[in-house]
Amino acid sequence: MFFGVNSKSTPLNVNNLTAASSYGWTAGPTNIVYKSGQALVNSHDYVSDFQTNDIVELELDCYRRHIHMRNHRSNKQYELQIELEKCPFPWMFHFGFSTNGDRLRIVE
Repeated sequence: MFFGVNSKSTPLNVNNLTAASSYGWTAGPTNIVYKSGQALVNSHDYVSDFQTNDIVELELDCYRRHIHMRNHRSNKQYELQIELEKCPFPWMFHFGFSTNGDRLRIVE
């Protein structure tokens, strides 16, 4: 599973993770961070330790030009700076599901 952002100007397709405007994190057996569409393994001290029913908060901070992710169960937090040259405004949430049973529920 992937969660992050993409620029609204990026066409939607199967390979959106590799688009230059893709920024975010994967949940799964690998610790992959996507920055400008590049898959970075074990980058930014990111550890993917998600479990079923975890609540993950994703915050977009347009003023500071970063995205912030927090897992409520583990209390782990991560942040990525966004390069506006690669991912111009407006941003859109980007969620990718990779295995059967992956799902997303938006909560308050």
